[in-house]
Amino acid sequence: MKTASNYNTDSGEKSDESSTDVQATFSCDKCDQKFNSRQELKEHTSTSH
Repeated sequence: MKTASNYNTDSGEKSDESSTDVQATFSCDKCDQKFNSRQELKEHTSTSH
């Protein structure tokens, strides 16, 4: 059984990634705009198209 103490946490200080460097992975098929979450894409599609 794994506990929370078995997981490594990274403060981001040594990592090349940070929350602002995350690449958008969800793109709109109609306008190619990119989003960080499926929910953002869904909201975009329902309001813009």
